[in-house]
Amino acid sequence: QGQIVGITGSVGKSTTTAMIGEILTAALAGRRDAPRVWVGGNIGRSLLDELPNIRRCDVVVLELSSFQLEDLASVRLGPSHAVLTNLRPNHLDRHGTMDAYADAKMNLVRFLRRHGSIAYNGDDPELRRWLNVVRPEDPDGGYKRPVSFSDPHAWVHVEDGAIVAYEESAGPTRRATPQAPIGRFEPVIRLDAMGVPGRHNVYNAMLAVNVGLLFDASYDAMAAALQGFRGLPHRLEFVTEIDGVRYFNDSKCTTPDAAITAVEAFDGPVVVIAGGYDKGSSFDGLGAVLARRARGVICLGATQKAIAAAVAAGANGGAGAEVRCVADLHEACVAARELARPGDVVLLSPACASWDMFTNYEARGDQFKQTVLSWQSR
Repeated sequence: QGQIVGITGSVGKSTTTAMIGEILTAALAGRRDAPRVWVGGNIGRSLLDELPNIRRCDVVVLELSSFQLEDLASVRLGPSHAVLTNLRPNHLDRHGTMDAYADAKMNLVRFLRRHGSIAYNGDDPELRRWLNVVRPEDPDGGYKRPVSFSDPHAWVHVEDGAIVAYEESAGPTRRATPQAPIGRFEPVIRLDAMGVPGRHNVYNAMLAVNVGLLFDASYDAMAAALQGFRGLPHRLEFVTEIDGVRYFNDSKCTTPDAAITAVEAFDGPVVVIAGGYDKGSSFDGLGAVLARRARGVICLGATQKAIAAAVAAGANGGAGAEVRCVADLHEACVAARELARPGDVVLLSPACASWDMFTNYEARGDQFKQTVLSWQSR
């Protein structure tokens, strides 16, 4: 029972799910019938045991993976509202092709409930293309609600250093669009007031605000939720600072695109620990970014040679980043500490799944944190 907000995407779906949960919890607090917000799914908590407790007035916020969505066609059921963070190559070892992977993701919107909405990253051309194929524009307008850094007509966008959102002065309606306005854009939160760093987290926050608008969340409640949000474990998680070097655990990063996003969240030099299980992804783009941005790259796991080669190719004959290949994560941490200088960031952002060396990404991230924190206690 209840309304379901389904979230998927290649990168950022867990953080977006958590942000939506925080915003809706704040927005629905104190309302009649005391609706509850249930957060679960691929984020790590199954809600199946909670089915008897979920009421019609409640809201269920579900993170959904391509593996889960692949089977949605067999039941032909969809969410009340769909949220899509982006669409980039991932899990090609499972799906075979990018088209098959994207097609599985699109099941989230194929079976959208009547009068549902789609909040999505309007700056992602691949995502826009697939949405236009699977869900051509509704003649009523308004059910597709993009977020953007650059489009001043997007439902939620960035303007003058702040996230701004479309406020419908005449109340919620599917016919209200920025192109046929009955409201105005109002600031929600300044980017420098957010509790988590990085451009990618601004996209996540914009999507969460987009959903908040559907549930009449106040702008103050949304701002407070985003300001207090400190991120999730293993997702650009700050661990500690030692000798002027900051250490971040991004073990949940299992794709090259996610690693690029993590590296670009920092302005200064980084030493990156990367490598792991081979899902069939290309490391060419990541190699170019690391060659340009990283002071050092520590490679480990099944993909270490492929990543090292991509960084060397990305340097294009120049000096590039210093690259080392190591046997395990402990050795990688030691090597990263040796390369880092005061003011640098050491970033565990593997760009690969963990299954070649660890049971899961949590075990990988926990070992990284334990190793780094052990230095602090000496």
